[in-house]
Formats: sequence, C-alpha cells, structure tokens
Amino acid sequence: MNNVPSILRMPPGFLWGVATAAHQNEGDNHNNQWAAWEQQPGRIHQGQRSGKATDWWNLETAAADFDRTAELGLNSVRLSVEWSRIEPEPGVFDASALRQYAEMLRLLRQRGLEPMVTLHHFTDPLWLAEIGGWENPLVEDYFSRFTARVVETLGDQVTLWCTINEPLVYAVVGYLDGRFPPGVKNVRRAMNVLRRMLLAHGRAYRTIHRLQNNARAGLAHHMRVHLPANPASAADRRAAAMMNQVANRSTLAAITEGKLTPLIGLGQMETQLIVGLWTTRIRLGHNRGVARTLNTEPTPRFRAIPALWRPSAPVRSAVWAASGRHVDGPGHYLGVWAAGPVCQTAE
Repeated sequence: MNNVPSILRMPPGFLWGVATAAHQNEGDNHNNQWAAWEQQPGRIHQGQRSGKATDWWNLETAAADFDRTAELGLNSVRLSVEWSRIEPEPGVFDASALRQYAEMLRLLRQRGLEPMVTLHHFTDPLWLAEIGGWENPLVEDYFSRFTARVVETLGDQVTLWCTINEPLVYAVVGYLDGRFPPGVKNVRRAMNVLRRMLLAHGRAYRTIHRLQNNARAGLAHHMRVHLPANPASAADRRAAAMMNQVANRSTLAAITEGKLTPLIGLGQMETQLIVGLWTTRIRLGHNRGVARTLNTEPTPRFRAIPALWRPSAPVRSAVWAASGRHVDGPGHYLGVWAAGPVCQTAE
C-alpha cells in the first residue's frame, strides 16, 4: 500500500524561491574573468556573450521580474552580488554598487520576497584572476575582506547568506574539465582550488556570524548521484564510491566535520572549517543533479584506484533528509536545505 500523501504540504515559514547569478542577470559586467573568457574565440557557443543579460542592473527591469516572481506565488529569491563591481580593485570598494544592491534588496522585500545573497557565483574580479585566482594562498583573506564589507553594508536587509555557489563545479569544470575559465585540465590543481574554496567558506561563515548574530549561512553544493553500472562488479563499485567521495563526501565532510578528506586532503582537521554541528542547524543548499552510472570496462584506469572503500559496500548516494516526513520550515530553503546528513555509504 502506498502511504505517500498525494499532496505534500509545506510547513509555515517554508521558503519557495528561485535563484539567479549576477553575471547571468545584471548585464554589462566587464571586470571579471568570465567577461574576459567570453572575448576569447571558441570559448562560448557561437561566440555569444552575456552583454546586457536580463538587464537587472537597470532596477526597473529587475523590479518587473520581482513582480513576476511574486505573482508566481513564490516568497524568496536567491541572487548574487558581483565581487568585481563591489571591489573593482584590491581593497577599493565601490559604494555606489553597494547602494544599488541595497535598493535591489529593498525592492524584493517590498514584494514580500525574502532575499538570500550569494557572495560568490562563479565570477572573480580580474585583479584576482591575474594573481592566480583561487590558487593564490591569500584568496581566503581577500574573500573574507569582501564578505565583511558586504555583510556590514547589506546585513540590515539580509539574514540568509550563501557563501559560495557550487565550489565543486567551479573547481572541476574550470581546472579539470577546462570548459570554464581558466581552462585548466589538471586534477591536482582542481583539488587545490576546491580545498581553498572550502577553507574560504569556513572563514566567510565565521565572518558573517561575527558581524550578524541572527545570520543563517551555508553554501550551495551540486549533489550528483554516482551508481555502479554493474553492481556485481567490484571495480564499478569502487569507481562509483571514488566519484561519490570526490563529488559529494569531500565537501560534506569539510563543512560538517572540519575534515579534509581525499582527494582534497588526507583526513586532517581544519579548525576554521568546524562551523557547527548538526544540532546547530548548518545550512546546506543542494542543487539537484542527475544520476551517473560508472562502468570501468571502457576505462580500465579505474582498476588501479586503491581500495580506499570496501568493494563489498553498496553505494547509496543522496539519502535525503528532505523527504516529506522530515521537512521543516527553519531547516530548509527552496525545498532542499537540510538539517541532517544528506548522503552516506551503506555499511
């Protein structure tokens, strides 16, 4: 008998919303590494450029979209602030850009839309890219400085903060796959960038809470299910477990336990990453991905992976705390903010 209710009712205070990114919406962003990437032949399909995008930097256009959002029955919007607008040069902050964002937030609140502000959504100021971007050992200091200025200026209108959008995607697609800037294809550099982004998240989390007692902060993680193509194959199970470790467990262990696990570390503890326990309701945004099956037959190199995970253990990814009986208003955002473990390997 199917006991799943035909209608899932969200609790009071639950936030239904949409998410946007500054470079994809504001238009006329010319001072970040994505704008430079767009100028390079062959980088973007058909040579397209962001240009005016959806013209949100024109507040009349943004307000019209906010009206549509409210008309859809939504009550929240996640938007990002563009680092290169706010800090166009190292340590130099543009007060007019911050005022523009403050007005944007006011427009949201006028319409009953709760804002969530993302501090980093794939774009870096050109000055940061020119000194190594997220490979620069000082990037955590720079990001913490930027975070502090934004929270100090916009904190009277925002209590929901997303530090970094999808650090795994930024690191892997930019430094391993090479389709995002800077177009690198090197696994060691990709994992180094992911490690620095997670450490920067920990610093930013502490900065936010130092400046705002009632803040709720987290990051958005791209969760992707990895399944063995042949569950009876030990090699396929190892490959799926390895991919689950890199794509999911490494990020989750860092932000929930303060551990840097393979391939971003060797299990060492990082004090600045210990940002709380589940009992203090850490916020983890999950962007739903698709399932991927892994078959080692066409790619024998997987057979050389050390047996870091028990071959006999079935892989069970994406065990969601956000099922109907666990949903609660304060612990979830957009249906995917969880107040409990979100993936595990079955024992």
